[in-house]
Amino acid sequence: MQHQKIDNAKERTYKKARHEDALASYANIEFGQLYTIKNKVLGTGSFGVAMLCDVKNSQDLCVVKIVNLKTSKHKNPEKILEKEVNIYKDLCKHERLDSYLVKMYRLAKFESQKQELCHALVMEYAGKDLDKILEARGEYAFSRSQLLKIGIELVPALKELHACNIVHRDIKPCNITLRLSKKRNIFQVRLIDYGLACKWDPRNEPKRQSRGAGTPRFCAWRQHFGYAGSPARDVEAFIYTLIYLSGKKLPWHGLKISDLRRKTRTIAYTKRDADTRVLCATLDPDVQTKDHVTLAQLLEETRVLKYSKLPDYDKFNTYFKTSLDQLHHEFDSLSSNSLSSCPISGKKLVKRKSSSPTSQEEEYPRKPHTKKRSGS
Repeated sequence: MQHQKIDNAKERTYKKARHEDALASYANIEFGQLYTIKNKVLGTGSFGVAMLCDVKNSQDLCVVKIVNLKTSKHKNPEKILEKEVNIYKDLCKHERLDSYLVKMYRLAKFESQKQELCHALVMEYAGKDLDKILEARGEYAFSRSQLLKIGIELVPALKELHACNIVHRDIKPCNITLRLSKKRNIFQVRLIDYGLACKWDPRNEPKRQSRGAGTPRFCAWRQHFGYAGSPARDVEAFIYTLIYLSGKKLPWHGLKISDLRRKTRTIAYTKRDADTRVLCATLDPDVQTKDHVTLAQLLEETRVLKYSKLPDYDKFNTYFKTSLDQLHHEFDSLSSNSLSSCPISGKKLVKRKSSSPTSQEEEYPRKPHTKKRSGS
């Protein structure tokens, strides 16, 4: 526990330093004759930083993904950014993907406050990412009902993405955004950041690389060993993301192994051998029928699929919709004066007098009195 507290403090210090550096380098810079970067950092990574920006003569907000050619940890940041732009352009040709994609407006260049050449990819602002919501609201930020709704929205998006022969390869909470209505109903879920996305050819599997792509905590176990991304591996990563958001600690989260290669292998083997019934316990219903397929069964089927095989999207859709209907039926059966249990934490929740939020703070789920998740 003491080690976890130290890791959390180090991570917070590192993030704070990255944010301060980004603000000092890019805040209030005008570029492209239309855009002004705001004093708001949305996220940082090894490739670059994402910040909010204003649009001249408009009330709309945009997101600018900034790649500093001098400080980027990648060898060819320009080439990687160009690849991402080309992926976006290919996807925008398909009308059926319009409701799932953020709009890309412009690719521009500017100099930072430190006179460093930067590339800026300007895109539509699609709302808060799930990681930010989790960080702000705490370990049980999402109810089981909300996670099922996210599944209902995102599985069709993945199906359409894969139908275009593109795989994302980096599905995780910070690459999924959502917006909520005033009644806290999820009405828009989008998949963002195609920096690691690539073409998928089921007839020609790429050679195994010395190093895999993706975020170790969420990527499919085969990607740790350098195997290429595939539709099934995208869906596997999405399931791990939902499990993480449900408040359950992933078994490979927080391993204390100093050697990076050994740690990566240990995470991969732990993922491969993990009991799916235990992993999916917070999302699968307590009472199961013979006809109802569980998420544990779907995960078991998906993570053994070969590179060329597609996951069964219809089964996933059926699971999320059936589970949500069952959950609504259980809540409807309760009397209006009774106490109901929180679907994830099991804590008692008193029914509110008003179903509509009374303040801006209620746009997202209320945070129970619980400790925040321990970091990795």
